[in-house]
Amino acid sequence: MSDLGIACEDRVRSVRLFLRTEPAAVRSLAVDNGSATSVALSQVLLVRRFGATIDHAFDIEPTRTPDAIDADAVLLIGDAGLLADAGGRAALDLGEEWRSWTG
Repeated sequence: MSDLGIACEDRVRSVRLFLRTEPAAVRSLAVDNGSATSVALSQVLLVRRFGATIDHAFDIEPTRTPDAIDADAVLLIGDAGLLADAGGRAALDLGEEWRSWTG
């Protein structure tokens, strides 16, 4: 279906980036690769919006405890993103961040 897509106007709640540091200081990124689009969007936001330099990115299994992952930023998608306990990390909603950046 060539015209099918997923879109949002603001917060989506199920695609979140959990940060251990300020976005500009992110060097390592762990990704739940359930959505290649969300992985690409997280990298675009980190690098182009916030000025991060990602030296190391790697795949992880979906989890509800992103604070247990040894990475500056952890991308979680779907139920994992929706239900994850941020622990000591800030959580950015990718839909909300994209809208804030691009209008």
